[in-house]
Amino acid sequence: LETKPAEFRQLLSESEKVASELETALRQGEIRKETTVASGQFDRAMKRIEMNCTLCHQRFRDTPLGEE
Repeated sequence: LETKPAEFRQLLSESEKVASELETALRQGEIRKETTVASGQFDRAMKRIEMNCTLCHQRFRDTPLGEE
């Protein structure tokens, strides 16, 4: 990973952190929609992961070689 751009490493690090938070919520059973606070936590985590994945893929995966 040291050879990857700082932006890539930052997005990856943030995604790992959010994925860990999401895993914790899932393990604690906090995703049930009946529990508004917990479902809000789940929804926020999913939106953050989606945003990070989309941004990272647009910047680093969906860019043809040589256009970086």
